[in-house]
Amino acid sequence: MKNVLIVPLLSAILAISMAKDAAAGYCGACCYSRCAPCCGANYCCAKQQCCTVMKTCKEVVYEQQQYTCYKTCYENVCEQKTIECVKYVAETAYRNCEYTVCKPVWETQTKTCSYTVCKPVYETKTREICYTVCKPVYETRTKEICYTVCKPVYETKTREIC
Repeated sequence: MKNVLIVPLLSAILAISMAKDAAAGYCGACCYSRCAPCCGANYCCAKQQCCTVMKTCKEVVYEQQQYTCYKTCYENVCEQKTIECVKYVAETAYRNCEYTVCKPVWETQTKTCSYTVCKPVYETKTREICYTVCKPVYETRTKEICYTVCKPVYETKTREIC
């Protein structure tokens, strides 16, 4: 269906684009550049082609008129009105229902129970443990070491040279 519309549209665009000189009113459908002139290039031929054209011009004239407009305005108006209305009030009715309630009752009784309490008793015992304490004892020893100290001795020699 789309191809049926595309083909005529493309051919119309091609025809319009290939037209050379065209009048705007005809969208390039006709061209007067190939038409022969009616007469030669003389004054009498040109004189016959000129004519006076009368053109009708319209001028818009505004006329003043007076007319009355009505605008609807809304105002809040309070008027006293008596309205009869019915209000439904819930009625509360009571009746006596007798029933039995079982209430728990607690009785307090005391009983003497004898029991033995075992309390830990700590016994203190002493015992002698002999042990040896080793303390370091420092001993001072002396040793003689003989050594020789060599000191340089400078010798002065004199000699007579004649």
